[in-house]
Amino acid sequence: MFVLRMLLLLGLYTLGLNALEVTVCDCEQASQKGILKFSDEDCQPEKNENRTNKVNYSVYTEKREELKFPGYICARWKQIKHITTSFFGQKVVVPDKIALETSPLECLTMYESRRCNEQPMTINDNKFFYDQEPVEDGWWLETVTVETINCAVEKIQLYEETEGESFSTPLGIAPATAGSISHNHLTLIWDKTFTVKSEPKARLVESGVAIIITTGTPNKFRMHDEEKELEFHIQITNKRCLPPLTTCDVKADAFDVIGQPKLYIFTTPIIPKNTSLEEGSRKRPVLKEDASIDVVANFQYLRDQLLDNENDLTREIENLQCEKRKATHERVVSTAQFNGWLAASMVNLPKCTKRSEKQC
Repeated sequence: MFVLRMLLLLGLYTLGLNALEVTVCDCEQASQKGILKFSDEDCQPEKNENRTNKVNYSVYTEKREELKFPGYICARWKQIKHITTSFFGQKVVVPDKIALETSPLECLTMYESRRCNEQPMTINDNKFFYDQEPVEDGWWLETVTVETINCAVEKIQLYEETEGESFSTPLGIAPATAGSISHNHLTLIWDKTFTVKSEPKARLVESGVAIIITTGTPNKFRMHDEEKELEFHIQITNKRCLPPLTTCDVKADAFDVIGQPKLYIFTTPIIPKNTSLEEGSRKRPVLKEDASIDVVANFQYLRDQLLDNENDLTREIENLQCEKRKATHERVVSTAQFNGWLAASMVNLPKCTKRSEKQC
């Protein structure tokens, strides 16, 4: 029995050396967090805070519009016949045709005089021509060569898109200041006064009523014309003289069109109470002198409309999600007053959470 008591004392002594150490947390100032925590209880979708101003606008450019002017293509050729008469009077005719070079002066003379080597030319619409076969009976037992020169002039329409630069013609690319071009025995002439570079002059290409919409980028805006379905991305630039003036002492604010450096815009605000001003601006004629400008602006209008629709749809989805979260929050809080476990299950809270060491 004594041995048993000694073993028991030794065991208790050993347990005392390996005792568990327990840390007690100080929870005197614990705060009640509740069973749920919503970080964005008052969630709201981002609102479109872009400001808009209604204005009358005028789009100008100093680029000359596409120029149309007349040109004249001239050609000359030699019509030849080789006539051989046999012993029995039989005639053998061998025709031939040789193209001739035509100088710009000869071409101009043919057009102005309507003559080909002093022979009157036949006029048919925009074409003048002289086309005759050489006439000769020939000689017995001889070969006779007869010839005549024929001419043709045609009036055509030429186009020059950019002032002072080379332009395309039926005979190839022509320098603007040359006045003529030749290729394959054909000569094209035109009046050089049409193609010389002139002083820049402001030209009105579009006008109407639009709204200017602010963007997230400083000094950059969108100008939206709903009636004409045009859209311009614009930015504030240096002041300019009001057309038709090119030099002035007092300049007005102007906008540059982003992506179309040769365009600039003047605007005047529309006062809402002044209905006559708005109606008068809408009666302005729609100018279509430069269709390419309207095409670009209309394409930009379609792109921005699509982007605006996508942004509106995104805001609506965010609004629905926000309303759903707020409704869930209110429903859970209301349920928690009567049944905490049911409220926890509504938001899929875990049934058991394992505490970590040294945690109250």
